[in-house]
Amino acid sequence: MSNDPKHTKIDLNKLRAVPEDPTTGEPQDKKPLYYRSKAKYILMDDGTTAEDAINSKSSGDHTHTADEIITDKDHQFISQDQLDFLSQGARYNKDIPTYVEHGGIPIGTTFDNKTVQEMFDMILYPYVSPIVSTSVITPGNGGLYEIGQLVTVTKIRVSITIKSNNITKITITNGNDEIISKTDGVENGGTFDIDVNVPVTKNTTFTAKVQDDTLAITAKNTGTFTFVYPMYYGSVSIDGAPTDANIRALTKIINTKGTKTFSFTANNQRMLFAYPKSYGKLSKIFDQNNFDVTDTFTVYEVEVNCLDLNQVDYYVYISERTSVSNFSNKFQW
Repeated sequence: MSNDPKHTKIDLNKLRAVPEDPTTGEPQDKKPLYYRSKAKYILMDDGTTAEDAINSKSSGDHTHTADEIITDKDHQFISQDQLDFLSQGARYNKDIPTYVEHGGIPIGTTFDNKTVQEMFDMILYPYVSPIVSTSVITPGNGGLYEIGQLVTVTKIRVSITIKSNNITKITITNGNDEIISKTDGVENGGTFDIDVNVPVTKNTTFTAKVQDDTLAITAKNTGTFTFVYPMYYGSVSIDGAPTDANIRALTKIINTKGTKTFSFTANNQRMLFAYPKSYGKLSKIFDQNNFDVTDTFTVYEVEVNCLDLNQVDYYVYISERTSVSNFSNKFQW
């Protein structure tokens, strides 16, 4: 053995406890050892490297018996099992589903030949979906429109903040119909103004579907385009039931069903409020002093010609004749 504290010299002549090959005299060890070194090269006594010696003696039938082998902290022999461990990493196997969620590992997960690296990645770096928002830029992000009106959507904005995975595709849909998709330049997220040309004439919400490299999809909706038949209110000088022309000559509002308050100015006239019959009858009418004046109104059913060229049944509430200025009435369903 060497007295050098940094190196250990192994005399192979003293390791003959292992049976020898009768022909070559070489030890017959059934479990070969592999040389592991952190050194860039191993220098031989004659000044050449070990690699040079191996390359010059690479014939399959050319072998030499070594008298001694020197090992130190950077040069060690290892077994096949150790070699596999170092080259492949420790492996984890478990066919029992996990009982609880842990980090990015969901309940019910099993493990088949997972490396330590894979295990830590699953725990510490779970999947996180991107943050997505979307809106219609032109003409605007939804709103109320009169049935029969044409609205053309020409630009939709999608904003994406990536999290754990890169983005692969953005798709804009209208219900089940795909309008357009984009794949170029979306990997790292960002804000994308996507040109479209979509005529809208009925209740519509556009959806941006963002797909990442796991094939998971995050979907967000734009504002909704809502189409309704109009309401009308104002003062009339007629007696009896109003006509379609009487109603459409008044103030028109585009709004949905719900409590409404309007101001009326009348000079010995009748206050009128008309809306689609499909909303149902009113439950109460209160004046600005909070008096219940429901019984002072008469309700009629009238067909009204609408923008979509349909004749729509309306309920029309008309008060008794009165003279008021900026007088409010609240109509409730």
